[in-house]
Amino acid sequence: MLRRTTWRTPDGDLTQEDICFRGEPPTHRERAVKDLDADWPKLRWLRREPVGIDIDTIDQIREEAHKRDQAFGLGISYPGFQGWEGLIEGSIQSLTYVYADRPEILDEWAEVDLARGTKLVELFLETRPDYLGLGGSGTLTLASPELARRYALPAIKRWSAMAKAAGVPTVLHSCGRSRELVRMLVEETDVSCVNPLEVPPMGDVDLAEVKRAHGARIALMGNLHTTDVMLRGTAEQVYEVARDAILAAGDGGGFILSTGDQCAPATPEENIFALHRAVEEFGVYL
Repeated sequence: MLRRTTWRTPDGDLTQEDICFRGEPPTHRERAVKDLDADWPKLRWLRREPVGIDIDTIDQIREEAHKRDQAFGLGISYPGFQGWEGLIEGSIQSLTYVYADRPEILDEWAEVDLARGTKLVELFLETRPDYLGLGGSGTLTLASPELARRYALPAIKRWSAMAKAAGVPTVLHSCGRSRELVRMLVEETDVSCVNPLEVPPMGDVDLAEVKRAHGARIALMGNLHTTDVMLRGTAEQVYEVARDAILAAGDGGGFILSTGDQCAPATPEENIFALHRAVEEFGVYL
């Protein structure tokens, strides 16, 4: 299916075109922002602060989650290259040129997203979710630590502090390289838990090492390889890797066993059950 979306603003239109394959997320053919310098006044109209949320739908989803003994969370994406690249033609390359030539545009974009997100977090916390999710896949894969500190960290700091004050834990998701991000979260934010802590080559995390370094101050969630282990591995391999992850990071609590990111649709069911078997046998605190 080909989907074409047009946003009409007082400063002109933005148009995006996506290909939607069955069972797969949309793929951009044409992105909304063609030239950020020219299109920023239009895009800004789409980044306005929310005035309310659909409480009835949120309560329905919460009820269904709790029926299944699942935690109910609400999520928000924080500013930065990892969140902006999907909106602009040329992706990271275009953002890099804007950063060099017109950094004030990106600074304003970050400020607008921070204000918008802060209002949304306020609305979310009023609903008392079990946790607040902070999303930024590729924070240190698609940008340097310096850029993440400039654009992403102010939002992470503010929103995690708001959640902590409200008694709501935060779970931050950033796939790809994340070892340095964990240190930043521990030393400079109130984030409660981080995932998926991917192993090389997609990530750069040694689970046992990060547990020793920071496990007393932040909960860890991860990190079975979704292709080499979950998709292509045998059930016995999945069992062994899951067991090893529990032994590496489970001591003293503060660890959630999970895959390094979402499983592929073709992941064998027996591999899912093997992960569960490892949890049943080793995931108990005595």
